[in-house]
Amino acid sequence: MPVPAQEGITRDNVSVRVDAVVYFRVVDPVLATVDVQNYTFAMSQVAQTSLRSIIGKSELDDLLSGRENLHRGLELMLESPAVGWGVHIDRVEIKDVALPDSMKRSMARQAEAAGRAEPGQQPQPAQQGLLPARGLPAGHHARRQCRG
Repeated sequence: MPVPAQEGITRDNVSVRVDAVVYFRVVDPVLATVDVQNYTFAMSQVAQTSLRSIIGKSELDDLLSGRENLHRGLELMLESPAVGWGVHIDRVEIKDVALPDSMKRSMARQAEAAGRAEPGQQPQPAQQGLLPARGLPAGHHARRQCRG
């Protein structure tokens, strides 16, 4: 069952849009039809709220690279109500994490800057390349005295 994309803010304050998919099966048809009015709708609602909760508890890096832990966390969040409805969760997976365009541009600029650095050299902040004036020799053009 596809889980519609949910928007949320990660723990490190990045707005994201995340969608997922839940694979489940009915193991007790009586519970699935008697204890809950519409088990597919109920599963969809729990999956959406659980996905929003996971987004808020995670950092962007976790959403992009640590998905296995998030899959397990979502599965555990869905399993509790599903058991009471006669449903077994087989698998939960995050399909896509959409970042805001401004974040994509920022990441592209950062990657471009890293690519321009000489091979084997880490990019340096601009201030690290400046020499302090007081440490220069007396004849150096950067050392001047200001007289008022």
